[in-house]
Order: sequence, then structure tokens, then C-alpha cells
Amino acid sequence: MLSKSHFWSRSVTVGVWCLLVLSLAWWARQGLQTSGDAAAALSAAAPAWQPPAADPKQVARFLGAPDEALNTAGAQETEVAPALSQRVRVTGVAASESGEGVALLVVDGNPVRPYARGSAVLPDWVLRSVGTKTLEFAHVSNGQQAFLPVPPRPSSR
Repeated sequence: MLSKSHFWSRSVTVGVWCLLVLSLAWWARQGLQTSGDAAAALSAAAPAWQPPAADPKQVARFLGAPDEALNTAGAQETEVAPALSQRVRVTGVAASESGEGVALLVVDGNPVRPYARGSAVLPDWVLRSVGTKTLEFAHVSNGQQAFLPVPPRPSSR
């Protein structure tokens, strides 16, 4: 039979070991949660790199399309642009290389207003992409495209 002193010493030893195991389990769980949060934060903070959009005319020329085909496609796009260019005036842009951004437009003589990509500028026209040199618009019903040039930035002098 065990004496009282042996009983208490063994009980304390078992208790200390239990606390040690629970402590190790808690710290391991904390470490796993932190590494998961850090990985999620890193993946959310670093967006995937996207190459700039290719110009369809340059791609067609590279693939050997005749110049006549390129000129007729441009004529179809510019037929729509006069109606849009008479009603919309570009005053500035804040754009990225991926076509995201905001265009500052005067529509039908109203005050300047910001339009984000995908916004309806006129009832039939949507701003498709915002570039540093041109804005691309799409007609809602027939999908035709129109491009308006971005005015040069004023000099800082």
C-alpha cells in the first residue's frame, strides 16, 4: 500500500505532466492559427499580377491580317464615336495599366462627374475601360465600341 506522502507526490507529478501537455497543446493551436492568418493576410495583400491588355489591331497585324481588314474595323468603331464625342468630353482620368480606374467626364454640358469602369455614361453607353491615353465605351444594345482620347496632362510649370 502507498503511504500518504507517496500518494501526494505521485498526484502532483501527474498533475504537472497534465498541465505540461495542455500547455503544449494550447501553444501548438495558437501557432497553427497564427500561421493560417498570416498566410491569408499575405494572399489578400498581394494581388495577382496581370499583364496589360493587348491591342487587337497590333495582334491582328502580328498574325498577318491585311491592312484593309484593320482599316475597315477602325472605320466601324469611329462611325459610332461622333455621336458619343458630341455629348461627352473627357477632362481627366485616374487609371491603372489593367483598365481599372475613374474618368472625369462632362456629359451633355453638365458639371464634371467621376465615372468608374462599368458605369453607364449615357443611357446606351457604358464605360468599358479607363486607360491613360484612351477611354473605351461599349454600346449596350449592339456591343459596338467607341474610343475617346484622354487630353494631355497640364504641365506643372
